[in-house]
Amino acid sequence: MDAVEPVARAVLAGGDPDYVRDIELILTNMVYAVIGKFAEGKLGSTAILPALERDVHRITTNNEPAAALARTRRAGGEPAARSSVPARRASR
Repeated sequence: MDAVEPVARAVLAGGDPDYVRDIELILTNMVYAVIGKFAEGKLGSTAILPALERDVHRITTNNEPAAALARTRRAGGEPAARSSVPARRASR
């Protein structure tokens, strides 16, 4: 949590207190989950930070365009496009 907290606090500075608490809870749970996967041998140590960076990116950016595109695809709209988010690195 020590690696994520300073960045999260900077990003969330001045935010709605309820929103900030929710994001802090989500990030805390994600940190414990990723470390748990590492402890179980399901995630390599070098994959921890990239996983957390991806989580932070997803929960702190505007996800509406991606969600709208997903709704369009479910409704039989345009074909799947490549993601704008970098692919995950190998975990082991």
